[in-house]
This record gives sequence, C-alpha cells and structure tokens, in this order.
Amino acid sequence: MDWWDGFSQCALPSANCIVNWSAWATVASVGIGVLAWVTSRTAVKIARQQYVAALQLREDTARILVRLLMNEVSSLPARVAMTIRYLNGSVWWANEYRPVSVIVKGQAFKALIAECQMPMLPIAEQVQERIHNLPKHFGEDLASIVGMSRTLNDSARRVSERLAPIAPMPGNFADEMAYNGNTQDFEILSDNLALLFEMSKQYANEFRALANIELIDFSTDMFRTDTQAVATQPT
Repeated sequence: MDWWDGFSQCALPSANCIVNWSAWATVASVGIGVLAWVTSRTAVKIARQQYVAALQLREDTARILVRLLMNEVSSLPARVAMTIRYLNGSVWWANEYRPVSVIVKGQAFKALIAECQMPMLPIAEQVQERIHNLPKHFGEDLASIVGMSRTLNDSARRVSERLAPIAPMPGNFADEMAYNGNTQDFEILSDNLALLFEMSKQYANEFRALANIELIDFSTDMFRTDTQAVATQPT
C-alpha cells in the first residue's frame, strides 16, 4: 500500500473502497481555514488602504478649505466693526434722559440693516457640508459663527420690516426714521453684532495660525466700534 492508499483506499474505486471521512474532513477544515485567513488578510489590507485614502482626502479637502475661506474669515472682524460703528452713529440710545432709542440717521441705519441681512460668511455657507473636514475644533467653531450670522440676519430682517419714514416737515432737514416696534430690537441687534465681533476676532487669528499666516492686530483703528471716524491707513 503506497502513501495515497494510506490516506484513501478509493483512489481507484473498488469493492474494498472505504472512504476515510475523518481525514477528508480534516483536509476540508484546513482548506477552509487557509482560505479564511487569506480572505481576512485581504480584507484588512483593503480596509487599511481605504482608511489611508479617506484620511488623505480629508487632509487635502481641509487644506483647500483653509485657503478658500482665509480671506472671508480674516475680513469678517473689520466688516462687523464697521457695521457696529454705523449702528452706534445712527442711533441715540435710550438712557436715563431718553426713555427709548431713536434713529437719528435714517439712511445710515437703513444701510446697516441691509448689511446685517446679508450673509456674513457666504463662502462658508456654500461649503458648510464640508467644513467638518477642517482639523480639530475649527469646523465646529466656524459652524457656530455661521449660526450667529444667521441669527443676526433674522434680527435685522425683523427690524427692516418695522421701519417707516417720518413725514417731512418744512425746514426740518433731520434724517430721522420712525420704528413701528419695540426699540429694544436695536439692543438685540447690537448684542448680536457684539457677540459676532468677539467670535470672529478669536476665530480669525486661530484660523490664520493654522495656515502659519501673520496674526491680525485688533488694536488698530480699523477695528474700533465707536462713532469716531476711522483714519485712512497710509499706503
């Protein structure tokens, strides 16, 4: 009996053929095990490749987003500061001598209300479904600023709907405007702008640091929020 007969006497069918089912079961088990091992290693390799590809795609997307949003994020604090100056210059705020706030520069007030109804971060809103690709907390913080911008838009829209021109009076050249609502709406608008200003300043410099770009000096006149005129920067 040769080695094959020792394993199976049915190599050549005969009346004496007795199948060694235990041996064949062992062979089948080993084969299945080897196949499973090979399949598992292949699956792990494919999964690793997919993970690396996904990670690379996210990093590439993040770099593109940083460059795409840099100018918009960096310019937002100055834009908000200018809007606050317009607000403070066009309204006499309520105080102990004045029970309600009064619009004293109607055209300037209308202009700032129109500005506040515009998206503050239009590009960020266009790519909002991808900002989660930004590293660390940058995506979440940017989403918060976009949310604050939309809150400001809503506040300004409500104010806009309640504005009414004052009937002109002979000899009165005042640029006033009536408001058919509670003038505390102006304070809400001011609070929204103030919060957006602080959020945008912090985020702008963190965002610039992410790209290794020089930080913004917020102590310059460009970022003043009072009513005094901002000096023109020398060229």
